[in-house]
Amino acid sequence: MNFTFASANGNTFLIFDCIKSPNVKLNYFYILSWFIAKKVDSCLVIKYHSGNYLKSMLVVTMDVYFPKGGFCGNGARAVGKYLQKTYGMKYKKFSIYSHSMILTIDKTFAELLLPDNIIQIEYNGYDSYLVNTTGENHIIIFTSNKSMFISPPNFKMVTININVCWINNNELYVKTFERGINRYTQSCGTGTVSAWYVGRCLGYLSYSHKYNVYTNGGKLTINPTQNIHKKTVYLSGQTFVK
Repeated sequence: MNFTFASANGNTFLIFDCIKSPNVKLNYFYILSWFIAKKVDSCLVIKYHSGNYLKSMLVVTMDVYFPKGGFCGNGARAVGKYLQKTYGMKYKKFSIYSHSMILTIDKTFAELLLPDNIIQIEYNGYDSYLVNTTGENHIIIFTSNKSMFISPPNFKMVTININVCWINNNELYVKTFERGINRYTQSCGTGTVSAWYVGRCLGYLSYSHKYNVYTNGGKLTINPTQNIHKKTVYLSGQTFVK
């Protein structure tokens, strides 16, 4: 199975395309071997399609495998860019089924589902907030120390993402320790939206129709959707497909 290199705001991916070969049996260890060899953040496997509807986008990392399509915000944007580059106008915009909701993806943005609630907790001695964004759990920690890094006590047991955040002049800065990858990455799509959501709900960020969030991988932009029936936002930023 061939793959394509892609990136989104510093997150790096290998995209494995099963659209043309829907009956190909996935070999997890084959994909994992390329993940290790190429030292990317994640491998994304696109499979099962009908028209512009993708039923599944598998996410593979070192110790995490989502057979039913775990979500990766920046990965979804990279897939959107790949599909348009590979298939043209057929995939200018498409939908992906994730966590009982149809989410819209195109080459410039990905739609993400916002958390239902915020749970205040203590993590490693820090006041923190636990949220779930599009199926991904995140611990959000706000600090005034830009150089602070918080790592899980046991790297082999990481089952949650950790976001260290600070605000300057109503601009949000986020760095993320990602589960499965087990290190701080350049950027994280669901982490960016999670941090923004908690910041807005706590009153740390003033209201705006568009928000810029800054990561080590560059700027991401969050636009709340206008659909009153869907509690979602659009996430956009840099994407590259080789």
